[in-house]
Amino acid sequence: MKGKKKGGLATRLARMSDEERTKYLQRKADVEEEARRRKEQLLSNFMKNKLKKEDGFSRLNIAKINQYWHQIMRADKCEYMRKDVEHLKKWINKTIAIKNNTIKKLIDELDWQEDLYGKNFQAHSKHIDNILAFHYKNLDEIANQYKNDQKLLLYVGSTEKHEIEEQNQTEVEHLKTIIYGQEDTFKHEETEIREFYLKRMDEALSDYKMEVRQMQKERDKIVCALWKQLSNIVITYIQQTELKRLHLMELQKLDSAASLTITQHDQEISKQEQELKKLQHEYNKLYASQEERIQQLQDEIESTTKSFFRMRKTLMHDLNQDEKQLAHLTAASNKAITFIESKCVKGHHLLHLARTCEKLESDRERMRNWDTDFESDVKSKKKPSEKQLITLPSLTKIRPKTSVPKPPFIKHTRQLRSEEVFQPHIETTETFAIKTRLVRNVPIKEDSITIEKKVLSRKLTKSDITSQSKSSSLSTSSNNISKAGWSHLSKLEGLWLTYNKVELDCIGMRKEKKIILQENEKLKEAIRNVLEASALGQSTLNVKHGSGSSSKRRFAFSAPISSSTVY
Repeated sequence: MKGKKKGGLATRLARMSDEERTKYLQRKADVEEEARRRKEQLLSNFMKNKLKKEDGFSRLNIAKINQYWHQIMRADKCEYMRKDVEHLKKWINKTIAIKNNTIKKLIDELDWQEDLYGKNFQAHSKHIDNILAFHYKNLDEIANQYKNDQKLLLYVGSTEKHEIEEQNQTEVEHLKTIIYGQEDTFKHEETEIREFYLKRMDEALSDYKMEVRQMQKERDKIVCALWKQLSNIVITYIQQTELKRLHLMELQKLDSAASLTITQHDQEISKQEQELKKLQHEYNKLYASQEERIQQLQDEIESTTKSFFRMRKTLMHDLNQDEKQLAHLTAASNKAITFIESKCVKGHHLLHLARTCEKLESDRERMRNWDTDFESDVKSKKKPSEKQLITLPSLTKIRPKTSVPKPPFIKHTRQLRSEEVFQPHIETTETFAIKTRLVRNVPIKEDSITIEKKVLSRKLTKSDITSQSKSSSLSTSSNNISKAGWSHLSKLEGLWLTYNKVELDCIGMRKEKKIILQENEKLKEAIRNVLEASALGQSTLNVKHGSGSSSKRRFAFSAPISSSTVY
């Protein structure tokens, strides 16, 4: 058949005209292009969905990592800040001690320098006073000597002048006496003598003047010599005392510079004292603030440690209590499981007996036995109570054909509590009502699967924990509860009819599932063949379909075979 199809296609293409052949090839190319486009679209949608999921997971993981990292960083920062505060405290204490030591050393050094400067200044001033006293004494001695020499020279000159004047006066008197004697005796010779006398007088006066001038010149020479000697003495004194005077001037300059430095040092000392006062004030403020901050941090640390120890103590107490409650709960659940398993075995025996009995009954008897009770039960259960909904949630729910069949007794019913499966008609204690309080909030139209999921996923509250802790008192009354539960079996006579209907529905759904699975496999095979043919550039008609099985030949660009079932 396959060869004939292939030959028929070839003969058909041969019989076609050029225009029909081009149209056929164009149509085939369009189909292949459409298949390729669909394949690309499927792949792009698949990759987009996958990337979207990965992006969501990555964002969730990044958020978790960031949260954990923030917690770690917060703890690390707290530890770092605590260490930094301790290090800062040590550093501040150390710097304060160093600054106090430096201040003390500077004050001691200033005192020592001040004492040393005072001693040096005292010695220097004493030395200068001694030099000045010595020079003043020397100057006084030289001045006294000069005054004595001057007095001596003046005294000698005055005595010699008085002697000359007295001698001149005596000689004038002698001449006057001579003139007076000769006037009397020689009046007639007055003219001659007068002339002669005048001449002689002129000569004497000139001689006297010459002598006086000569004496004045001699005395002037002596005075000049004395003045020269005095000037030489003064020059020699100046030359001898020049170095000392220069040394004195230098000492005066040094003294002025030292006085300036002293004033500058005084100003610097005053400034440093003011700065020290400011620094001391700032240090006191900083020390007070740091002490307050340290006290606050210590109080916070104490409060946090106390709260931590208190929380840890409560946590340990809660953990111990939870372990005790868990042990008690496991013991109670094991007892309930054993009790339910025994009831399950009895139920299976009853089912087996009922099926064997049904084989011996006619259809009319079978319907007569069940219809009356079932109709009465249905009429009475139009408005069911909460307790009946809890005990039989699947009786009022018609399962759809797409639901998964579930037997009445399965292994995971071990996790259900016995008091949730069998509710007594009369509640014996308050704890029994507390345990079933959450289960009674189930809606009327929920099936057993959703009820079991809610019961299993429900978190225990404090009331549940307290009720579980008190369940030890109910262990003794388990027999009473089981007996009270048997009183409801009279209302469950329509259970097996509904169960059989459900079983028939399950069988039909299983068959339908098998048919759908087969169709699904065929569809997957056809899609895979189409994708492979479009990838290889072949038509779907050239693909060989043997007995509906997929080809074992695979290529790198073939579509993947999914193990999941498409519903």
